Amino acid sequence: MDDSSSRQRLSRHRLWRTGRRKERTDVSSARDIYINNVVADDCDSLAGIIITGMEGEPIRNVSLSDIRIQYRGGGKRGDSPYREQGTNYPEPRWAGPTPAYGLFARHVDGLTLRNVRFELMRPDERPDIILDDVTNHSIQQ
Repeated sequence: MDDSSSRQRLSRHRLWRTGRRKERTDVSSARDIYINNVVADDCDSLAGIIITGMEGEPIRNVSLSDIRIQYRGGGKRGDSPYREQGTNYPEPRWAGPTPAYGLFARHVDGLTLRNVRFELMRPDERPDIILDDVTNHSIQQ
């Protein structure tokens, strides 16, 4: 193989690996999510369960049942609202602590909680559950 052909192959490889990705403009959706039989101890209190859809495109039909989570606690009540995530993943390290230590749900249509318990190892100033723009919800203990 001569030097010019190897250089050409390398150039093609670089273009393929570093080429621009087509930006997606469609909105994703999630529905019919069932999570049950979960037990977790000594969990970080930065954020509990986060269920967030998009404004105008809620997550639909989420059911959580038979869940017990023990958090470390120690969270402070936040002064600023939890920001909308837009195209970002709702990662607490970037978005900050959630306003609830157990469950924060926003833009959800159809949320059922059955036998879901949140426990604390030490006090936490935040409430256990916050529902923001959640319709058709049911909480059963």
